[in-house]
Amino acid sequence: MQRLDANPVSASAQAAWDARSCKKYYVYDLRYSNVSYLEMPSYTLETFPEAPGYVSGMKILDETQAQAALVMPGGRDLRDITFRQENGAELLDVTNLAMTYISEDAIPALPSDLSEVQLHSKQAAWYSIGEAENQTLTIDIPEHAAVYVYDSYDRMTYSSYMAGYGNRIPLPAGGKIVFLGLDGETIHVVQ
Repeated sequence: MQRLDANPVSASAQAAWDARSCKKYYVYDLRYSNVSYLEMPSYTLETFPEAPGYVSGMKILDETQAQAALVMPGGRDLRDITFRQENGAELLDVTNLAMTYISEDAIPALPSDLSEVQLHSKQAAWYSIGEAENQTLTIDIPEHAAVYVYDSYDRMTYSSYMAGYGNRIPLPAGGKIVFLGLDGETIHVVQ
């Protein structure tokens, strides 16, 4: 085990990270076929009063940056992260993994009149299920696109890659849906 050194930070830096503690951030910029959408669509950070100056084992540098604190020869799961704002949404960049996550707070509810989703490479279209829970969507997906549905625990319940599941998607209570694909593609939706 490695003992972490004290990491005194400003009150404003600690408060910024405490405000993010236990919030979920969802994969945002990966290719539609990336395995992260199947296995780990969300990431949660956590601060602890017993370890001021640290967040999820990372050393807090300032209000928006934290870096891996452990020294691990050959370590592959160490992260350096930076937060930024884009179009009113808080994004989390995992700089050494070239991944971006979007705050759950920035994910809108699935509109009841949604009929199509315009796709953009490296920009997932996330929606919370909201009032559409327990309903079924019918989708028309282009070849270079994907749709994933998650329950309230972020367990995948549907993927357009699942054999035999067709294009009818049940929407679980408290869940999320994400539409992914290449620039210029469109997923058509019937509710």
